[in-house]
Amino acid sequence: MSAKGSTPPYTHSLVALATLSGLFDLLDPTRRALLDMLGPLNVESRYPGDRQRILASLTPERCEGLISQTEELRQWIHSRLSNL
Repeated sequence: MSAKGSTPPYTHSLVALATLSGLFDLLDPTRRALLDMLGPLNVESRYPGDRQRILASLTPERCEGLISQTEELRQWIHSRLSNL
């Protein structure tokens, strides 16, 4: 957002932030799905509601996969933003 000269909006939606940054249209379906998957986890960690349901879905294997996919996405985003 700073590259566009504006302040980022107050939102927890990773999809909205990706859209506003111009990156969403560049994401392949797998990366879009990851943003969809990470969004509720972020909100739930900040605003506990149905915490037990979320925790039950986070097996060690799933957490490792999410961390790996998120790191790959972070590197991809960084490379795109570096080219702006």
